[in-house]
Amino acid sequence: MSTPGGIRYTAEQTLCQLMNARIRSFVVAAKAAMSSPAWWRRRALSLVLGYLLAMVAVYFAQRSLMYPATPMSRAQFERAVSAVEGASVLRPFDAIVIEPDAGRPTIATAIWFHGNGGLGGHRVSVADQFRARGIRLVLAEYPGYGPREGERTEASFVADGQALYAQVRDRYPGPLIVIGESLGTAVASAVAAEGRPDRVVLLTPLRNMPEAAARLLWMYPTRWLVKDRLDTEAHLARYSGPVSILVAGRDEVVGPEAGLALARARGLTPGQGLVMLERSTHNGWATFLDRRQWDELLGASSSLAQRKNPDLGLR
Repeated sequence: MSTPGGIRYTAEQTLCQLMNARIRSFVVAAKAAMSSPAWWRRRALSLVLGYLLAMVAVYFAQRSLMYPATPMSRAQFERAVSAVEGASVLRPFDAIVIEPDAGRPTIATAIWFHGNGGLGGHRVSVADQFRARGIRLVLAEYPGYGPREGERTEASFVADGQALYAQVRDRYPGPLIVIGESLGTAVASAVAAEGRPDRVVLLTPLRNMPEAAARLLWMYPTRWLVKDRLDTEAHLARYSGPVSILVAGRDEVVGPEAGLALARARGLTPGQGLVMLERSTHNGWATFLDRRQWDELLGASSSLAQRKNPDLGLR
């Protein structure tokens, strides 16, 4: 006579045997299918179709990926500006203008074009470096970013940057510096190529967008997929004035090679227009930059002060 435990044990054995039989049947069927050329053709076709669909998705979504604008209401923007000492807004560009320390002569004006993932106002943190040197800082904002309406494309960024440059040039006489950070280096270089500022400063620059995209999307033919070329190298070749470049040695986004290539093309070396921060990542450069290096980037104690007034110097 079987015990309840024995019945349960026999049932479990039977279930395991049935499962093993099903698994063996599946394996045999799979082997048979995989031995068929038709199976491999279907498999290869599905992989190719999947790859092409992903590539199409990247192509049509690329500007959302490249320009992940941070939204901000008009009221939020106004509150943020009012909290910054000595700040005002240059309209219609919603650029934040920060004046030098009270009592210090203004020897130059700098326009800052930020990277793709932030806002102009996020660089208020560096304003003290400009205030202390008597440099007015204009933090540009791109169309479609922050409180601004507009299309997020290279063409709209550059056109807007050129219009901002012209207004700043008319409103604030004296030497003018154009600064670009990350993606903003392409915009700054394009603006400089037409506007001819007194100095261009490039922080963690990219050479061009297809090259930068290839670092992250190596499996796709980015050379043919990318709509906005953002060719810093080509724009910079059309500018003949002084250039300073900051390169992050641990740049995980565009790589240090991009900035070093631009520096070589301009004949820049460490201490002579090239600031190399070996331990810095792409966005961490401000932590490592010291006073002397700021002076080197901005051309301090040299041409800017002398052109404004021979008796003035940047301290």
